[in-house]
Amino acid sequence: MGTTDRNPLEPFATTIRVVVALLVLLIVTSIGATIFGSGSFLGIGDNTTACAVAVPSSYSSEDDAGLARLKKMVPPGVGMNVHSLNICDYHPNAGQRAAIVLTQAPSALLYLAVFVLFLRLIRKAGREGPFTPGIITQFHVLGWTLLAGGYLANALQDGAQSTLLATVTTPGTELHPNLTEIIFQGIFTLSWSTLLTGLGLLTLARILHIGVHMREDLVGTV
Repeated sequence: MGTTDRNPLEPFATTIRVVVALLVLLIVTSIGATIFGSGSFLGIGDNTTACAVAVPSSYSSEDDAGLARLKKMVPPGVGMNVHSLNICDYHPNAGQRAAIVLTQAPSALLYLAVFVLFLRLIRKAGREGPFTPGIITQFHVLGWTLLAGGYLANALQDGAQSTLLATVTTPGTELHPNLTEIIFQGIFTLSWSTLLTGLGLLTLARILHIGVHMREDLVGTV
């Protein structure tokens, strides 16, 4: 097979198909395990644990005798700081389960939608070719989905994570977030990976737009 016979969408096309298939398999397996009582899916299931990560402003190995065992794992003179705490409630209530759903579902739905859109783009490019107005539209949809959807997903998840943390910590303590902190975590959120990927796709759409016009001009002059 010559170079001109190779699919220009490979290996990206095959990778996307494999990823989508694995995601579907993972979702079906998780739902099946949840139905039969041996798993948990998005906060649903008997084995669900409500866990939140807290970041204390100051906490060191010298503050608590409970860290004595950990102190023995480092040589004398070496400090040990606890940067985050994983706090879990092993018997979550309905409100905590709802918060768990919001800490997981938005990004899961976002990336599932992105992969499905990529799959549609690949199929459309396979039928019409990569240099068509339809492909440019698909890249625009993907880019804005990542930009807007990425922000909303992170806002919901960060806000839900702070809300969940409030349910597993004592009010008035350093670890307990107040309403202002919960709102702040939800509004002022940013995922650099989705931001840069979304901007990259929009830039690629502009490049393809120029390429399509150049191709049309070339065809018109031949």
